[in-house]
Amino acid sequence: MIILKSQVFKTIPKSLEQSCIFLNNTRTDKVVNGTYLELCIKAGCKYLVFMTDDTPYEDMLHIHLLNERLDIIDSATIGSMYSTGAFEIIIFKTRTR
Repeated sequence: MIILKSQVFKTIPKSLEQSCIFLNNTRTDKVVNGTYLELCIKAGCKYLVFMTDDTPYEDMLHIHLLNERLDIIDSATIGSMYSTGAFEIIIFKTRTR
């Protein structure tokens, strides 16, 4: 499992609600809900993408599971009107013995 940097996986807003996916600086024809990429994790051949709407006081967190072709396998949205929150990257380190 690796966290992908923006040079590898990035999004650019297509509308107020959706963004286009770029992989290795190449635009794909794939679109996901959300306008701001918070984090993308690659695990095996799958991508776990965390997007927000960048709307003050009504921010939603969209979580998308994508396959190797960037097709959406599953999605979930967390949030509600007049709610806000903070997304923070937590890095887990494994212990070595």
